[in-house]
Amino acid sequence: MRDGVRMDLDATIATLLSRQDGVISRQQATYWGMSDHQVDSRVQRREWVRLLPGVFRSAAHDDTAASRTRAAFYWVGKRGALSGSSAAWWWKVIEAPPARVEMTIPHRVQLRAQPGVQLRRRNLHSSDLVHHRGLRITSKPLTVLLTALEVGSSVLDRALQNGTPLQGLRATVDRNSGITGSPAMRKLLAQASDGAAATSERLFIKIMRGSGICGWKANTRLRVQGRDYEADFVFATARLIVEIDGWAWHHQPDRFQQDRDKQNALTLAGWIVLRFTWHDLTERPEWVAAQVGQAVGR
Repeated sequence: MRDGVRMDLDATIATLLSRQDGVISRQQATYWGMSDHQVDSRVQRREWVRLLPGVFRSAAHDDTAASRTRAAFYWVGKRGALSGSSAAWWWKVIEAPPARVEMTIPHRVQLRAQPGVQLRRRNLHSSDLVHHRGLRITSKPLTVLLTALEVGSSVLDRALQNGTPLQGLRATVDRNSGITGSPAMRKLLAQASDGAAATSERLFIKIMRGSGICGWKANTRLRVQGRDYEADFVFATARLIVEIDGWAWHHQPDRFQQDRDKQNALTLAGWIVLRFTWHDLTERPEWVAAQVGQAVGR
């Protein structure tokens, strides 16, 4: 190979590695002009480290969660997509990457599991597969729902707060009624869709009674600064108001503004206002009780 051609090839490969967290597949390398012999030579010289069949990392690049994620994707190829907690991390819905990279592949695809990679077999609708940051990945709504089943409802709560549309979540559940976990996704979404006002109030009351906290009234009207407001729970002696925010509350701009106006008015009138979410009530009731207990002086 002429020196000029070699330099061009080396520069192309170096640029590709830089863009891909130091990871490259044999298919990519040969597409850009390397021979199989050249690929094998780099491995033998320990310039490249084999991560998975046909996938390598440059020894000049650190072993990172991003490099392992890309390696799993390049190994599976166009047959699959990043999914579950791995997709949630790639979407930046969760902060910490999972220990193993999850890839979803169609039922017809025959692949043996590899160390560090978890294979899920699902036939997904094309609407639930997108490209994000260079990888084929489950759409954000499906990613959020699948991850919420795996790690807890806080993922769904956070996604709603950050703008994931409730309508898109509903459509996703409807499209995936046949996949494993779909009944649980539908149940989770039903909770999110209405915030279950009556249910959330019952949960809060159960938490208060279980903690021995009393002195509250539910759905009480207050007149503050010439306006009438309804509070979810009022502890009159402690001048404490507790408001419960259902998940769908995050997607009602008018209600959001009204609640902010109400909270400001109540605070200026000398009330303490605590807000709890459905996730708080279901996932950390002890914390809710401790917060209220501290506010009422127990």
